[in-house]
Amino acid sequence: FNSITGVTTLSIVLIRFLLTVLHDGNSFITGTDIYSMIPGINWSALISVVSAGSIIVGSTVILWQKNLKKIFAFLLLHQAGNLLIGLTSASTEGTDAVIYNLIVLLIQMTGILFCLSVFEQRYRAMTIDDLKQKGKNSPILFFSFLFFISSIAGLPLSAGFSGRMLLVYASVS
Repeated sequence: FNSITGVTTLSIVLIRFLLTVLHDGNSFITGTDIYSMIPGINWSALISVVSAGSIIVGSTVILWQKNLKKIFAFLLLHQAGNLLIGLTSASTEGTDAVIYNLIVLLIQMTGILFCLSVFEQRYRAMTIDDLKQKGKNSPILFFSFLFFISSIAGLPLSAGFSGRMLLVYASVS
């Protein structure tokens, strides 16, 4: 649970930092609800590069992992990059999308971590291969794990999907 708390706290501190310290004191919110940061620095491009790096590293490293806890850690790194997408818009819509996604991410990660801890305590499942045949042994636990994983993957009709749509809408508009 410390990793979930860390990502949540870091995201809130980053939003607070961007919206209070790095803004132009004379015109923080312009008439079109777009934040005005310190002139001369392209904050949108800087945040986009960090976001893309986080998403790429988190996604590619997951492909070679077998340990469930390491997969969980790199999934958090990937999701942190997704949260940064909303900040590239420098608008109130982007901030709202980040806050919504932060709440959804907190619920998803708590559910995944709970399921992983039960798998580890009950079945000593530490790797992907250890999860085989667990759907027959404990179907409710397995389907709840599947529910949280599909939501964090952003499958349609899930909170993860609607959150990503909000982030994309905020960053495009």
